[in-house]
Amino acid sequence: MSKSVETREDSYKDIANMLANWALDFNKTTKEALDYMDRVLVLDELTRNAMVNMITNNINKVRELNER
Repeated sequence: MSKSVETREDSYKDIANMLANWALDFNKTTKEALDYMDRVLVLDELTRNAMVNMITNNINKVRELNER
């Protein structure tokens, strides 16, 4: 994999983590985080689906851990 592809993938992961943290820090729903992502980012369908998956998983993991 080329360096630019790795950097781009890392950037998407970082953005997904930031959006998930924003939702968790400000008591927002997953839907609100995804709606915000759609307002501020222009993504192709494949990338958007990956971001939705990462954001949803990150939020769910943290909320599940907090419920224990």
